[in-house]
Amino acid sequence: MESTHVLPGIPASPEEALQRLKDGNKRYREGKLEIADLTFQDWADRRKALEHQTPWAVIWGCMDSRVPPEIVFDCGLGELFVIRTAGQVSDRAALGSLEFAVSAVDKQGKPKYPIQVVMVLGHSVCGAASATIDSVDQPPKPDANMGSISALVEAIKPAYRWFKDDNAATPNAAQTGDARVTQVSMRNVEIQVETLKRNKILEAAGNRIAIVGAFHFLLDEKVAGDPAYNKSGEVMTDLPKYRIIAGHRPEDYVPKPK
Repeated sequence: MESTHVLPGIPASPEEALQRLKDGNKRYREGKLEIADLTFQDWADRRKALEHQTPWAVIWGCMDSRVPPEIVFDCGLGELFVIRTAGQVSDRAALGSLEFAVSAVDKQGKPKYPIQVVMVLGHSVCGAASATIDSVDQPPKPDANMGSISALVEAIKPAYRWFKDDNAATPNAAQTGDARVTQVSMRNVEIQVETLKRNKILEAAGNRIAIVGAFHFLLDEKVAGDPAYNKSGEVMTDLPKYRIIAGHRPEDYVPKPK
């Protein structure tokens, strides 16, 4: 069967790259995934990506099985670098992978990969955020074997502290259940974005890349303070700024270098 699918080119700017991700997410929500309609010949043509990849975005997301970036953004082989950890928590290997993607150069000294966007992708009903809340509110027994899970909890604790600081004076329904998990998860994304913006290697890339936060909704839900009603499958790239209240800002919760 003759191929009719045209492989997308490299975005001309970070703005175009971000718009392409938004457009892909729109197709995902509408059930019109282009990658689902590829013919056998289309996939055969994708062998070109095996010879020379040209990823134009890095998606640093959670390992949750319901949030696969290639599907959520309707992208195919060779278009995305994907890093996934629980709660999109950073460690040296994951951060080193991101730094390599952005800073690697070819023999001519030019960027090896045309990265335009670095996106931190959080999501609602996040198990890592929920585990952090439980661990703070009901600390495990001293002899409990947490293994490396404790590292995840420690990394997300600043987001929960920010949430509690913001809501200490004005208790409301958003302080409980899944609504609270969503609030903490959003703050976690903002802290992670602020942390990456302070990274020297990413900073050296200048305007060549945009570092952005985004949030994927698994279910239809309303976020307190946000006038929009967020639909299942939607990725929100304009995180509500209502959270910057009482003088609290993401930079106040960025962990200090050890």
